[in-house]
Amino acid sequence: NSARNASVESDLRNVATVLETAYTTNGEYPAADTELTDTPYGAAISQGNVIEVVNNGAAYTIAGCNFESGTIYYYDSSAGGFVDPIDGLTVCAGTLGVSVS
Repeated sequence: NSARNASVESDLRNVATVLETAYTTNGEYPAADTELTDTPYGAAISQGNVIEVVNNGAAYTIAGCNFESGTIYYYDSSAGGFVDPIDGLTVCAGTLGVSVS
């Protein structure tokens, strides 16, 4: 499970980088998952991982997990990185890939 968990952490960092790049380029965070995964940003999500992004306007939170390991990781841009669990994010109940809400 450690490799699966490492892939989730890597995916969260990659999505955070894509979000920051989009914000720098467009002045706002992406509002849809296709904005993260399609050109020009192309955030790749590792096989078996699911990532949920909540866009709060001036900041964002990301939750991610691998279905097989079940460990959920949380990233909060306003806190500057990984944080303890965040209420309301039910990432492992979602579908594989990335979603933005």
